[in-house]
Amino acid sequence: MINDFSRIKELEEKESAILRMFFTSLAHEYKTPLNTILPITKCLEDYVTDPQGILMLRTISNSAIHLENVVNDTLDVSKMQDGSLKIEID
Repeated sequence: MINDFSRIKELEEKESAILRMFFTSLAHEYKTPLNTILPITKCLEDYVTDPQGILMLRTISNSAIHLENVVNDTLDVSKMQDGSLKIEID
């Protein structure tokens, strides 16, 4: 019986490590293009003057920011699950 509990604990730890690696990899795959999209749309705001173009750029920017927040929230949940989330109070 003790071996069963030890084995369950070992499997839970492996699962947690795999999930952490998955979420970290996923976050990297999303953040890399987002770190390009956001600055480029910001730069384009200086060149686009027509209202429809400005609206499109704002939509792109807002969507990218939203996706970035979703990725960060997902990483936070992953950290909470494995106990590595650190809360900083300014």
